[in-house]
Amino acid sequence: EYARQFPQRVRSVVIDGVAPATKPLPVALAFDTDLALDQVLARVDGGVKAALEAVLAPDAGVIRVNDPYFGTPTELVLERKRRVGMVRGPLYGPMLAAALPAAIERAAAGDWSALVGLGSGLGGGKLYAGMHFSVMCAEDVPRITDADRASVASTRAGTTFIEEYERSCRGWPVREVPKAYFDPPSFTAPTLILSGGTDPATPPRHAAEVARSLPNATHFIAPQLGHGVSSIGCAPMLVHTFITKASAAGLDAGCLETIPAPTFFEAPAP
Repeated sequence: EYARQFPQRVRSVVIDGVAPATKPLPVALAFDTDLALDQVLARVDGGVKAALEAVLAPDAGVIRVNDPYFGTPTELVLERKRRVGMVRGPLYGPMLAAALPAAIERAAAGDWSALVGLGSGLGGGKLYAGMHFSVMCAEDVPRITDADRASVASTRAGTTFIEEYERSCRGWPVREVPKAYFDPPSFTAPTLILSGGTDPATPPRHAAEVARSLPNATHFIAPQLGHGVSSIGCAPMLVHTFITKASAAGLDAGCLETIPAPTFFEAPAP
């Protein structure tokens, strides 16, 4: 039913015969970011798409903006990889993504303040970074191939994610991962999987790949949500009921489908 209503969100993307969900994360991110951006662009006029192309053009030079945290004038050199990150970050949360089209149009017109602010919306101390790189540098980066690099060339991000992870992993201490570690897990315990239909990192097809090897898995999708479903709308009650009953039998996830996408922000007319 989800595939019928939202075909663009479950379109088949194959890299050398393998779905991105089974590819190293830096490779899959390039495709999944495009998918999330396409969902935003499908709801706005063509001017935003042209503005996005301008924002992600090779040259942006030095810009002046007010620091989004302190309000002080700041000069930034916006390398393309930083602009990709600014556009991608708000896609994690629908409330931030609601302001993305307006911010992209303003940036294309020379005012980068809104996009820089949005790109900082998921910032913070990032205390998890050490664990993140310990996992990525051991499990994903070593599996990236030349074919993977070629496959992402057609995406908006290109090889940005691959290059950034490879740079971060140089010298990072890791242990070799046993080959058997990558075999799909299989256990019969009841498993509840929640996905956001607009998630730029782990969209529904990733969860669907996991569920294939879990015979007692139930996969629910919130079509209009991004990365992180369990705390929004009726999802906490679904999780509570699942844990209490130790079963997904009888759970009705229709409430997830009714959570609307936030209305896009429009700047007041002068």
